[in-house]
Amino acid sequence: MRFRRPQYDARVGSICYKSFMLPSRAVQLSLAIALAALALLFGGAPLGLAIPAGCLVWALVRSSTDPDRRLNDTLRALLLLYPLYIGIIQISYWRSGEQGVDFGIFSQLIYQVAHNNRFMTTLISTEWQNFLTHHFSPFLIILGGIAKLGCTPEAILISAHTVAVGMLIGGLVALWRTSNAPHVALVLTATALVLPGVRRALGWETHDEVLALPFIIWSLVAHLKEKTNVRLLLLFPPLLFKETFGLVMFTTGIAYYLDDRYGSTKSSNAARRAAILTALCGVGFFVLITKVFPWWLWIPSFDPSSRLLGFKDLLDPELIRAKVRWLFLTFAPALPFAFLHTRHTIRTALLLISPAAYNVAAIMSTNFPAMMDPYNYYSITPAIVVFCAISLPVLQHRRAFIAILAALCLAVVSGRTVRSSKIVRQAFTAPSAYAELRVFIPQNSTVIVDDYTASVLADNLYLQRVFHARRTRSSFDYIVTSKALPDHLSDVLKKRSIPCHETPRYQIRCRKQPTP
Repeated sequence: MRFRRPQYDARVGSICYKSFMLPSRAVQLSLAIALAALALLFGGAPLGLAIPAGCLVWALVRSSTDPDRRLNDTLRALLLLYPLYIGIIQISYWRSGEQGVDFGIFSQLIYQVAHNNRFMTTLISTEWQNFLTHHFSPFLIILGGIAKLGCTPEAILISAHTVAVGMLIGGLVALWRTSNAPHVALVLTATALVLPGVRRALGWETHDEVLALPFIIWSLVAHLKEKTNVRLLLLFPPLLFKETFGLVMFTTGIAYYLDDRYGSTKSSNAARRAAILTALCGVGFFVLITKVFPWWLWIPSFDPSSRLLGFKDLLDPELIRAKVRWLFLTFAPALPFAFLHTRHTIRTALLLISPAAYNVAAIMSTNFPAMMDPYNYYSITPAIVVFCAISLPVLQHRRAFIAILAALCLAVVSGRTVRSSKIVRQAFTAPSAYAELRVFIPQNSTVIVDDYTASVLADNLYLQRVFHARRTRSSFDYIVTSKALPDHLSDVLKKRSIPCHETPRYQIRCRKQPTP
């Protein structure tokens, strides 16, 4: 049997579902309450985890009496609510001024494209700088064109993120449905939404990793359905989001080639050649953007911040512990499926993991602490791809449904607490951080901001991060820092400014006027 078109045995599904037929409604209700309490205790997200966990609870309770249409419709409705929930969280973080610095950078770039027709930012350096010298992300130019129609950059970014989450959910359902197991597909999708590195990444900040991932998942779907041209075409859109997806294209193309050549059903020579050519295009694109393109722009390197380890750093005990923790939390929810594998399906799973090979290698060889955080957006591709790759080949196993339940429990227990009830409430009730600051900060002023405040003042004349300003004597009118972050102002910045305003969430310092 080849993994491309796994056939799902209906008798196996019947055994899986019947194994959860409980003796009474009271016991069923107790199970539902227990799972809900588990989600509330470890996830801290009554709404966020109620949506995916509710899918599993409903599947277990109703499968014995209604395994077909009503169950599927209910699960689909719950999953369709998830992108809406993610969008509300995004709005909440922006209104409360808690979005990360990347959201501020992207907002500033979209604003600049829409109003000044330039792809420049002040948040990656001490001066205006073309963002293409930092990352290759032309999708922001496209979003800037949309902003010319009158949309705000923040609304565009949040909408794009919400659409991407919807595409991701659809791709995950389609991926698992290639096994002809609709119930399992929907429940697995619900479980995937609470994986470490997924729930936090989807809900905290808009990022190119999140926006590009759905195309990779849909490419895998096309591959499993033997649509050889579509699978390769879907690998090209991620190149618009970040240069590193050229390496993801390379590893995915090689995986397709190996499956075409050594799978039980041989594909045509043309399909294999196309897969190799696509892989070469991916690595060629990465080299072009990171090595040749900077030379054309007369800059020393593409991204000057070193994120690779030196040889001595590889033996740093603290970094080793952080990476081992990241590996465990990334792979742990998929471990229940590992016990169902055979030698053949293990080879299949390793092949399917290939699209995440670059991401795993990059995180294991970096000295950039954020990338080793299991709940950072850098973890979303490994978490999703690894979970799909290890679970997909064994869906026809008799104990597959038990593995799904164990995977959900591991995902919930290992996930970081997200107080989504509070977050959703503040999306509708909290005063806007933008309005809170605009009373004191004119739009035409030069402002030094911390990472949270960058997303609120992205349309200001000139912004500079505290991270950069503390190293230089930059001119400024105001310094705005969020009370939710530690004070990282240097002594020089404090001496050159005085406290002049304070709001419930921000400390504002004004430039000290020279003594006459």
